[in-house]
Amino acid sequence: ALLVLRLQSFAWYGYQPGPPQMVIVSLLKTSCSSLSGILLPYVFASACPPYSSIAPFCSLVLHVAGPECAAFSTVLSKHHDAFPLLTYCKLWFAWTPTSDVHLAAELLRRKPSLKCLDFTNMGKIAYRSDLSNEPVLSILRELPLLRVFGCSLFQDDLTSDHVMRLGRYVPRNLDALSMLFCVSKTAVSDTDWEQLFKGCSSCRYLHIRQEQWLGLRHFISRCLPDSVELLGYDHDLRWVLRESVTGDVSCTDSWPPTRVLFATANDFGCKEWKWLFRHHGPTAWRLRDPHRVDDSA
Repeated sequence: ALLVLRLQSFAWYGYQPGPPQMVIVSLLKTSCSSLSGILLPYVFASACPPYSSIAPFCSLVLHVAGPECAAFSTVLSKHHDAFPLLTYCKLWFAWTPTSDVHLAAELLRRKPSLKCLDFTNMGKIAYRSDLSNEPVLSILRELPLLRVFGCSLFQDDLTSDHVMRLGRYVPRNLDALSMLFCVSKTAVSDTDWEQLFKGCSSCRYLHIRQEQWLGLRHFISRCLPDSVELLGYDHDLRWVLRESVTGDVSCTDSWPPTRVLFATANDFGCKEWKWLFRHHGPTAWRLRDPHRVDDSA
């Protein structure tokens, strides 16, 4: 079928079995000019097709974990200019070292067409004092078309300085923002949380995922930007309602679990919002490795 069809996108779900080489060859032979998005397990990189075949891609989703990290580091270090037309990019790193985050930042920095970026790293920097994923955060203002952004902060001790720096890095003109906080302890002040959320002044879809004890729900409801239309808190999604005369704010009932699980772009009212929500399943964001080791040495 792949030798006949001209596809616009192709996805291979699951890690095993991986896609045979003939699948990749057939796909690129017939759909190279029409294919704009591809989703494959990382084992695909061990038999990567010629660069000229994949350069036109504008959508990229990668989940890199375990022994794959070292190989991916090599690819990143040699191909910063890959995917020059990249518009949508979702990177999910598991236990990757700090150096790879710097390499990913260099890859993303050279993408002037990037509109949507979702960067999750459950890496070994979680127990360091540095701001998690700061290399990627620091290049956001260099992406002129960026309007949709998701990020993770895995910290042992989340401080007010971390939150203030996060607020400075996140662009003010974002249409949608998703933030995942996974921390062991924090003493962030109410004022700092309020400043962070109030800074999202153009955001129409705001989604926060966090450890249950962190209790950010009351900060969000208290400091909700006037622009927010859809509010997500962990796996609770609600539309925001505003009374035109009094300005009072309320929310609809939560979306039913089945709607959250099988939501479409029509449910969100925007395909970019649906894209941002994808791959953040009910348990994925809670994954933590009790055996990981600090890589600061």
